[in-house]
Amino acid sequence: MVKLKFLVTGSAGLIGQQLVKDLSNSYQVFSSYSKSIPEYGEPVRMDLRDQKEISNVLNEKNPDVVIHLGAMTDVDL
Repeated sequence: MVKLKFLVTGSAGLIGQQLVKDLSNSYQVFSSYSKSIPEYGEPVRMDLRDQKEISNVLNEKNPDVVIHLGAMTDVDL
C-alpha cells in the first residue's frame, strides 16, 4: 500500500508539531524548517523566502499534500 506524502511548513511551531506527530502515525511526512529542526516527521530544510529552494524541495520530495503553517513570529519585523 502506498502512503500519501505530506509536506508541512511551520512544523516546528505548536500547531505544526502536533499535526506532524498525528500524521506520522499513518503517512509519510516531510517537516520543513528554516532554523529549528522539528521533533517529528522527516526534517527537510526549506527557507520559505527562497523560491528556488521551495521548487527544489517540491520536485525532490514530490508530496501529495502541502500544508502551509509557516509564519513569521516576530510581528514587529
